[in-house]
Amino acid sequence: MANFGNYGRGRFDKIVVKDLKVTDDVEITDDLAITGLMTVGETLTVTGAVSIDSTTDTTSGTTGSIHTDGGLGIAKDVYVGDDLFIATGGVINFHAGNLTLTHASGSLSIAGSTAGTTLNITSAAPTAANNGIYSLMTSSASWTGSLAAIRGRNTVTATGAGGNCYGGWFNLLFSSGAPTGLGLSAGLYVEAGSNIATTGVSSVLMATLLGDADGAITTSPILTLADASTLKTKYLMEVGFNAGATTVGTDSGKIYYNETLHIMVNGGERYIPLSTAEGTYTTAYPIITTRVNPDVAYNGIYTTVTEANTFAGSIAGIRSTVTCSATAAIGNVYGGRFELIQSAVPASQGHTCGLYVQVTPGGGANNPTSVLTLCRAGDSTGTNTPFINFLDANSNKTTYLFEIGTGNAVGTGTSGTALFETSASIGNVDEITAGLRVKVNGVDYYLLMATPADIQD
Repeated sequence: MANFGNYGRGRFDKIVVKDLKVTDDVEITDDLAITGLMTVGETLTVTGAVSIDSTTDTTSGTTGSIHTDGGLGIAKDVYVGDDLFIATGGVINFHAGNLTLTHASGSLSIAGSTAGTTLNITSAAPTAANNGIYSLMTSSASWTGSLAAIRGRNTVTATGAGGNCYGGWFNLLFSSGAPTGLGLSAGLYVEAGSNIATTGVSSVLMATLLGDADGAITTSPILTLADASTLKTKYLMEVGFNAGATTVGTDSGKIYYNETLHIMVNGGERYIPLSTAEGTYTTAYPIITTRVNPDVAYNGIYTTVTEANTFAGSIAGIRSTVTCSATAAIGNVYGGRFELIQSAVPASQGHTCGLYVQVTPGGGANNPTSVLTLCRAGDSTGTNTPFINFLDANSNKTTYLFEIGTGNAVGTGTSGTALFETSASIGNVDEITAGLRVKVNGVDYYLLMATPADIQD
């Protein structure tokens, strides 16, 4: 081994040695070629570039073309031409904990210590289809629980005042410019489907309420539609994109059927009637149903109620209540209004009327008490209110007040049931005995009555 320590400082143009031991500083102003092992006992400072031509790959923290038993400090950029390996539990720490990426078995956690955006992905001026975040999962085995390509959870434990709080937030903003052409544009696009004839998705979009702390969510709506703009939108929703509306079924039992929207409520099919005319509470009607040229029997509004349990109170298929508290002059007021307009003369017709009431007896002793019941409620200056008011709004008056039976449907003699029934709450006993009092064109009359015995005599 060559030892130059005893000769002090010196300058050598070229030295070729097998082993070299240096005990003090060495300054090399030209190339240094080392074909064996170089051991440095103290700090090695190199003012130029260090180039290592070895191609030995790394399989651990102690292998490869270069390795260190301690840490590695780099003041500038790092370029990695191949894979970057980080041991289990490794952490990538940005700015002393401002943001960290922490590895655990099967997961990567992102944590931020300051307010603002934890993870910001920017794609500037893409010219082709692009995804800021794209998660791809392939499930080919059985599993329990839920699978989600992307899942967001916001756990709130604050007790003080807070602002808005969302489990997820998606935002689309046209901030400048005007596209010459545009496809679908939405803040959130959800897609689901199936290529298997026997298996379909349960829904495209599902919204679920969780928890029931002290009944706090019983008034929480499943969906809230809010407009944050000063210029409000005109439409609540759109069914079938207008550029391809045929994708929504028409007259085929699909989403849209016979001027209704087909929905499912607690497992039962329901239909929401639609109208092509606008209506409001103040100018027209809150609900308008429109059906043009139906070729089969149908109902503009149809409700079905099935009750097999004991109950108290009343059950009504349709119930309408109007409470009038006005003290100034008012127009007509109806608890319900039904109207039939024949604007043309049909070649033939069945029953035609403004209101049709029907009951179906179930047999036995407790049959329906009547086909139609008229009840006057309250007792505040209403003693002169008749039960039925017959009005003819035409200048050409009708000939008949009413018709009893069509096609001999009303029993004759002692057969059949009573046509109508009155009670002692109407008028007084003497008036009922003498006859039922009616008013015809403002004049009081009595409908004379006879008992069955009188008729038989």
